[in-house]
Amino acid sequence: MKIGRWRIKEAKDVVEAGQMSLTEEKNKQELETRRVVAQEIEKQLDKRLCIPSRHSSFAGSYILRGMKAINKDNDMVVNK
Repeated sequence: MKIGRWRIKEAKDVVEAGQMSLTEEKNKQELETRRVVAQEIEKQLDKRLCIPSRHSSFAGSYILRGMKAINKDNDMVVNK
């Protein structure tokens, strides 16, 4: 129904339109979230595949206490 320049809208029409837009937005957000998660998983897999051939020198390190060293605590870091 129209009165002048304004259109009178039924309450159920307004509610249905709101629900439709909410559903569309929810679907868009869900798709975007899935896309981002898939990209992150792919990045993590790429990082795993690019593991360097050399191991870290600190993986087998230990500290000898009470030894003469440069630092003031007389501790020496030794790498295996």
